[in-house]
Amino acid sequence: MSNTNSITCKEGEKLEVLCPTIYEWKVIREIVELLNPFEEATRLLSGINYPTIGFTYPIMYNLRERLETEFNLLETSEASECQNAILEDIIARWDFPQILCLKGSFFDLRFKKYEILKQDNTAKLPDHNDTNESITMGNFWKKKNAKITAPIKDEFQHYLNVTELPALEEYDSFSWWFTNKNQYPILHQIAMKYLSIPATSVPSERLFSDAKNLITPQRTRLNSFLINQLMFLKRNRNYVDIFREAE
Repeated sequence: MSNTNSITCKEGEKLEVLCPTIYEWKVIREIVELLNPFEEATRLLSGINYPTIGFTYPIMYNLRERLETEFNLLETSEASECQNAILEDIIARWDFPQILCLKGSFFDLRFKKYEILKQDNTAKLPDHNDTNESITMGNFWKKKNAKITAPIKDEFQHYLNVTELPALEEYDSFSWWFTNKNQYPILHQIAMKYLSIPATSVPSERLFSDAKNLITPQRTRLNSFLINQLMFLKRNRNYVDIFREAE
């Protein structure tokens, strides 16, 4: 029994050394709070049911502004150093226009004002003094969109003059272009080209994971055509009634 107690005591001492102190728990809480916006951004950019390329610039400037304004009261030096390191990295990586991302934002009616950043190599934050709402992941500038059905001769200029739509996470910019493709026949084709580009590699990584779950040691005789059909059905099961009776 004494031997057992001795072992237990030694293990307890090891655990006591590994257990975070009160200060370390404080550091952990502040860093978790600091990284929460990045989790939101990652989830938003990793979506597969809506175009994501248009979110890239708004999200990066959203993160930069939040780092500069919302975390000024960090009490631990470790969290402050983490904040400064992340902010410096964002500024360094996005200190010049990413043309592809700008085009994606331009063809998303919620964020087309970010096209002006193409001419601003200083990568300054846009001026939002005309709004009382703070920028969040799912809520940028709420305005009403004027519906104009008259024939459009200058598509580009007319599109620039259209009021931005509300920036809601559940909004699908594909739907807007599908509704207005007759008014913007040329821009519609270009928009489909750029909005189809995923902002991250997460959708393709999910396909690899699905393929791994599909092709098992017990199903090695599946040919490529059947695998392709099964993968298609899995990814489009919300739109395809696979149990519908044949006509």
